[in-house]
Amino acid sequence: MYANTDEECWFCPLTAGQKAIQGMGINKPVAITPERVAEALTIVRDEQYQRGKKFLEAKIPCGQNNCRCLTWLITGGSICNQEKEAERYIPYIEAVRRVVPEYNTYVETQACSPQSAEKLAKVGLHGIQYNIEVWDKKMFYHTCPGKAKNITWEKWTEWLAGAVPFFEKGHVVSNQVLGLELQPPEGFKDLEAGFASVMEGHEWFARHGIAPSWTPFITYTGTKIEHSPCPPTEYYLRVGIETHKLMLQHKLYTPSRFFFCYRGGIIMGSSEFARHRWGDMGYNEYRDPCMLRREAEVVVG
Repeated sequence: MYANTDEECWFCPLTAGQKAIQGMGINKPVAITPERVAEALTIVRDEQYQRGKKFLEAKIPCGQNNCRCLTWLITGGSICNQEKEAERYIPYIEAVRRVVPEYNTYVETQACSPQSAEKLAKVGLHGIQYNIEVWDKKMFYHTCPGKAKNITWEKWTEWLAGAVPFFEKGHVVSNQVLGLELQPPEGFKDLEAGFASVMEGHEWFARHGIAPSWTPFITYTGTKIEHSPCPPTEYYLRVGIETHKLMLQHKLYTPSRFFFCYRGGIIMGSSEFARHRWGDMGYNEYRDPCMLRREAEVVVG
């Protein structure tokens, strides 16, 4: 919906990336059918069982799950009607549950009403992520114009909190892109002020049962801020350490946490900090119940 318009988020590489791929002569469909998704995940599952053996035998734990966790993430842009956006994910969730029920399914979507969140949870969704991108309200309206216009900062935070009752603890997530809060001309002028704003948001999330997440600001070619400077590494580390403390304080590190598993393939710096807990946890402290069922079936068979 926001692609190729002035409403696209300043940092988002989706439009520019799609144009770059097409410029190379590659024309692939943006959306695929639920059946094709289930087929692909079946292949991935079977390969993962074979390739993961060396990690299992070495008893190397992951930050949240061991490496047997099977997770997949649905994301696909936004449309004006948030309720229809939520509903379009249901056939994919149902198809995967029929064919590969051991997968944990997560959706990264525009914020939607608690009624839609409940509907998604009832069809088998394990977790949901509404990325506010930047906590400061003024910068949210500047850097995420489409989200601000169609939902508003106030509604976004309200619906984040409204989704919490329908999912396991820690399975409602919101991400901030560190560096958006510093973008001129309206952004914070110094790092301390930016840091304080980021942590204000993360503390609010944690208090309301929402797992705070963050990604480093990356200057993707073709975006509105492709030439903007990134914050220093120390800024990311400081946010990461303090957010990790919040996760521990509010007990938001929970089983099957794809968004905070460093093997998950998401560019979230927050996923690495769960590994600080390795010294306090034994191998298989967190076991995916779906994987336990599959192992039992193999033994019986």
